Amino acid sequence: MPILELVPDEPTTPFLLDATKKPTLEQLTREEHEALMDAIASQIAQDPASMTRLVQKYMSVATKRDFNTINVQPQAGFVCKTRVVTSKNKKYPVNTAVYINICHAASIPAPPLSTEKEIQKALNAEPDAYYKVPLNMGKERVDGGALIMDACIHMQPYLRSERDLDFRLYILELSMEYVEEIAHVKLSREFTMPSIASKGAIPARLLRLPKPSLLTAVKSEFSMNHVEWKLEPKIKVDKENEMVNVIIRMPDKNSSSWTIDITTNKIILNLQGKSMDIPLPNEIDIHHPRFAAVQAPTTTNNEVATASGATATEEYQDRFLEGSQRIVPYDLLEARGNADKSDDPDAKIYREAKEMFRKGYELCMTIPRSLEDDVLEKYEEDIKTASETMVDAWIMDDKAAPMSERILILGQQYEKVLLKNIPEEQKEGFFVKDSLLFSAWILLVGRQFKHCITTLSLAIDTYADLPARVFFLRASCYLSLGKLRLGIKDLEKALERDPKFSIAYFVLGSVYLSMENERENAIKNYKLYLQNGHADTNDSVHALYALSVLVNHKKRKNEAHEYYVKAKLAEERFRELYGAHTGLSETKRDAIRAHESEAEAQKLISSYAPKKQSDQKMQQLIQSGILNNSYPPNPKHCSHCNATHVKDKPDTPLLACGACRSIWYCSRECQVADFKASHKAQCKQFQAAKTTAEQK
Repeated sequence: MPILELVPDEPTTPFLLDATKKPTLEQLTREEHEALMDAIASQIAQDPASMTRLVQKYMSVATKRDFNTINVQPQAGFVCKTRVVTSKNKKYPVNTAVYINICHAASIPAPPLSTEKEIQKALNAEPDAYYKVPLNMGKERVDGGALIMDACIHMQPYLRSERDLDFRLYILELSMEYVEEIAHVKLSREFTMPSIASKGAIPARLLRLPKPSLLTAVKSEFSMNHVEWKLEPKIKVDKENEMVNVIIRMPDKNSSSWTIDITTNKIILNLQGKSMDIPLPNEIDIHHPRFAAVQAPTTTNNEVATASGATATEEYQDRFLEGSQRIVPYDLLEARGNADKSDDPDAKIYREAKEMFRKGYELCMTIPRSLEDDVLEKYEEDIKTASETMVDAWIMDDKAAPMSERILILGQQYEKVLLKNIPEEQKEGFFVKDSLLFSAWILLVGRQFKHCITTLSLAIDTYADLPARVFFLRASCYLSLGKLRLGIKDLEKALERDPKFSIAYFVLGSVYLSMENERENAIKNYKLYLQNGHADTNDSVHALYALSVLVNHKKRKNEAHEYYVKAKLAEERFRELYGAHTGLSETKRDAIRAHESEAEAQKLISSYAPKKQSDQKMQQLIQSGILNNSYPPNPKHCSHCNATHVKDKPDTPLLACGACRSIWYCSRECQVADFKASHKAQCKQFQAAKTTAEQK
């Protein structure tokens, strides 16, 4: 029978590796290089801890000169209170109270730029999730027997945790895990959120961060040993299906190393920190429902295939922060086609600010979401223009400028661009007017009123040409903190800067109305608002109701009744223009009860009280985009009922309006109902806008 016989290796055999010689990394062929890298990647994928060991090994040879040591003062955010359930630390026995201060600082590294899908993976604790928020835990301290620790994160994830409950729970879980590891305890997941910004004062801390040169050196070394790759896209136009197909050969199959953004005329490829543009032969409709329905690009044999036009890769979906998008009456005026029926100058200012914001936002969305130096250098002018345009819109009318996650990233990009050529010793404390106002905008939306006051005060003290609205915004921060007298002073300063800034009179009247023994000042300022403001506004209606109550307290019954009659007439005018009433405040309720019979008062109060059905309809208007502050209706939502697909067809995308192709519906019934309600006037505007754009 055949047998196997062991024989000595032949040094020259072509079928065996030469055991006497071990090739160096430089001597490996391209195929051997790729095989080695694939093997390392595979090992890291199978054993993620190996990456930690690799980093630890690398860090062990890094010197202090490779790091910057900076002093960081975290800003208070919110507090989590829990208790110890098991302990290996005698210092913290079972049932020890534990306070975790969630705070933030700009110096903490921001989390990696990731898709919403990847972020949701992390929130759901999926095993393949790579998104993680960098967190720096301060030193333990004890107060009254309770353990207190400060978990500091970057401001971007902090702001999201303020309005996203799931994200907040993720941050809290991450913080608890850090505390458990440091203190050698196990914490209860049953916790409370005390209504305080922090438990005790949060001390400053020293933070050691790698210098850019340390990371750049690693990147450069990799680039020197890496085979050069060229962008050579294959583009094919499919006229029959109204599509542009693009095939891009990629340097590897690691899709986490590259991202794709699509605009109307190009594909932006972000690869290993570099941004490259691929011009498209045809302009595509990125708001088409077929575009939004397609998932991420497919990858085969290192090739990524994308389809543009009617169908394309999933477009980046920005998320606006809760509370930053508000229902603005002027949007209702526009939606009903009544903009030309009122000459309210503030409505015109709002429309101009909204258009200015839209231009800045659209430019912002064409900029890659990268903080790499080469990307920032390429898009430097666009970053500056987009930032300064949106800040100008916010200063013109803050209601026209909602805050989003993409704008937060733009803020980081803007800061890096401004500091690019500033000497290291001068970077701390460096600012320009727009960067200060951008920071104040972010802080105000994040309800960081104290820090917003500090930032706006620095701007006011530095720049003498700031408009009245800056004082008004600082006043709103003071009022939110309950510092009424300081708020009043700033409102008065706003009026000194611009006596026609009428909204300040109305707010002054409302503030004085809430204070003891200030009725005369309330009456004075409400009257000044009626003299300087516009009769068609919501505020005029409420000022008249307030005056009817205030004068009635002075026993001037006839005068009070005259104000009440004027308020009802103004309310009717408002309903005619805006299609809605002005709501029900406590002052309005008191006015109705003072001047109507009991039965009529109950009837009126009931009609003004908010109804669930009305709220749902208003939400549909917001979701459809008709009340949107910045950009067009959403192809993923019916503009009348908010459905996400054609009626009775879950897999069929929504239908576009055949005339303007700028608004979407789930059925003929919704289209007809919406056309009668508001789209009739809008449709012509959308058509005119498209025609103008095509002519350009």
